[in-house]
Amino acid sequence: PNLRCRIGHASQVHSRRVADDSQAAGPDDDLSAAVRARLASGDVAAATTLVVQGHGPQILGYLTAMARHEADAHDAFSQFCEDLWRGLPGFMGRSSLRTWCYVLARNALHRQRSRAPHGTENITPKMPPIAQTAAMLHASLLAIVETVVPRMMEA
Repeated sequence: PNLRCRIGHASQVHSRRVADDSQAAGPDDDLSAAVRARLASGDVAAATTLVVQGHGPQILGYLTAMARHEADAHDAFSQFCEDLWRGLPGFMGRSSLRTWCYVLARNALHRQRSRAPHGTENITPKMPPIAQTAAMLHASLLAIVETVVPRMMEA
């Protein structure tokens, strides 16, 4: 009996939370609209950059907290950026953009963990163009994080 009450209560709380979220427009809605506009114009790179600028610092923080090594977090973030760039044109909006980004990040980290142990990965001499783009986005985000985070800490 207690289990049913708890389950029922949790679903009521979830339903209430979903209803509240759908009524309140937030920054993710603005970002999603801007991303959709860039995608509609065919500019996947600009749309990806917007997402990385908007959600990247939180995603990198999440990956850093979840990864065993900071280098693994950065590698997973690079993979996240690549997955984002590849998958963004097909994003259907069945979840919020933010939620989808966290799923991509989690999956990138799982793939990172399933690879060879830290420091023993095979390094290919030439990166494919998509990996170069992901590395460039990663470097851009790190630069953003290095400037934004200290300002946030001061506030």
